[in-house]
Amino acid sequence: MITILSFIPESYIKRDKYKDFKTISLFSSIKTSILPQTFSNWELLLVTNVQNVNFEDSVDPRIKIVYTPDSYLNLNSLYNIDDKLYNSKCKYVSIFDLEHDVWNINKLQCQHDAIELHSYDVVGCECSPSNERIDIPRIITTPNSSLFMSCPFLVSTILIKKTMFKHFDLDIKSFERDTCKDDANFTIVNTSFNTAMAQFHSLLLFMTLRECKICYIGYSKLKESNKSGNNNNTNYIHRIINHSLVETSNHNKLSNLSDNKTCDHIFFINSEKYLREKYIRIKIFSDFCNSETCKQKYESMCKVHEMNNYGADKYLNITTGNTYTHAILLNCPIVPDISVNPECVLGLAFEPIPYLRLSYDFIDFADKHIGAYYIGHKHPKLTSPLFKEHHGFMWHTEHPVEPMVKNSKNAISLIISNKLQAPGHIYRHKLAKFILIHDLPIDIWGNGAAHYISKFPDNKNIKGPFKDKEPYEPYSLSICIENHRHPHYFSEKISNCFICNTTPIYLGCTEIETYFPTQITHLTGNLQEDCTLLVEIAKNPSNYIREIKTNDNDNILNLMKNLTWIK
Repeated sequence: MITILSFIPESYIKRDKYKDFKTISLFSSIKTSILPQTFSNWELLLVTNVQNVNFEDSVDPRIKIVYTPDSYLNLNSLYNIDDKLYNSKCKYVSIFDLEHDVWNINKLQCQHDAIELHSYDVVGCECSPSNERIDIPRIITTPNSSLFMSCPFLVSTILIKKTMFKHFDLDIKSFERDTCKDDANFTIVNTSFNTAMAQFHSLLLFMTLRECKICYIGYSKLKESNKSGNNNNTNYIHRIINHSLVETSNHNKLSNLSDNKTCDHIFFINSEKYLREKYIRIKIFSDFCNSETCKQKYESMCKVHEMNNYGADKYLNITTGNTYTHAILLNCPIVPDISVNPECVLGLAFEPIPYLRLSYDFIDFADKHIGAYYIGHKHPKLTSPLFKEHHGFMWHTEHPVEPMVKNSKNAISLIISNKLQAPGHIYRHKLAKFILIHDLPIDIWGNGAAHYISKFPDNKNIKGPFKDKEPYEPYSLSICIENHRHPHYFSEKISNCFICNTTPIYLGCTEIETYFPTQITHLTGNLQEDCTLLVEIAKNPSNYIREIKTNDNDNILNLMKNLTWIK
């Protein structure tokens, strides 16, 4: 069964001057939108806080007047409206605005079929005049914009699982009671469609943060009628603005928080504040891949399956949707519609300065929208305090499932690419030539190894392209050279070594010991000195193997353990 709730405006109630007798006539909107519904298993509860109200004439027995003694109505109190909703056999609840709503005659049937078939929690349906049918539903399973900014159901009528109101009751009611008990402006004045939608918007926001399922059914003919100049539905379409809260058909704006605090706006603002404090929903933006890839990478790296507070229904989660409380920007993506405050935005440089593409447009964007940006080296021209020298939590290889056994014939590896642009590219090739000329027992991996096959055809240490952990997992030591040397920039080259319990023979980040003390064998950058050291390491590799401190390193590399937002 579907229970339809309507709040009766007090001005619609007729009062007898001489007797305590109050009546209402059956609203024309009920006659045109509710009674003709093709889905017949419904009940309509007309809610009022005026006592002893009756119908002037006999009506359909499915229509009832429900009295509540409260001076205000909240969605979280619907269970207590004369026990009607709580004890009802209904599975779903809909809200009907007596003054403004116009429903298609198969609206409930269409929504009921969709919610049953797909197990959605909420279905919204944009409607046209009730003598027409919804013919081609349009489904949107995720909002196109942040629910902190706009609500996709504000120009629609909704069908919602009754069980969803329990979430709202548990999570919003306590906040209202504890935080706003001394604020008279917070009380929700009754009998307003705006009030219902403001509260529903907050409930929808809660459900989205919990990643409940929502969808929207759009009426395809409605837009066509607008294009053809048919403005019969203008009042319906424009009675609510597509912004934080709502606006009536008379365009009475619910803003002006400083002077005229409207009940609806205060309700939503406080609900929004509560939900932002209760949940952290992080969306990651990047200039080199999509948000889904970022989510997958960090969830794997940070071993979120071991975190008690991480998940779709938990305190912390990475989302790919448009409703988020915090944002992380990898490199330099400009997000024009970013919907969170700067203190909730973190930037991470995945490249050294020469390859970062720090444009003036991005720096201007960062000044306005980013609270902190971690960069390996703060160039003198980056005068803003938001740029901070710190490593960028770059991606690394996945953690091994089982402990690794060092079973390579050779104890040391080196990876070289085809690139020769950066100082580190060139230095790796210089060391590779020295290793091959002197036939040191060091395996050389990477696409760049192909350059040496013709010169050293019999050298078995030239391995070439690799998969996953091949250059690290079987080796006790691995030569790691960053492309550029900066105070706080280090890449997956050294992180992969630690993940695979391999001691890095390292040249790069000049402050690396502040992150991973006593776990590294250091190169100097002087070719002669480093070649001499490699000869010694090749003779006695065990003398240069360091203890890898896995837990300490995870505390440094794990982004989730280093977010200042997390309580």
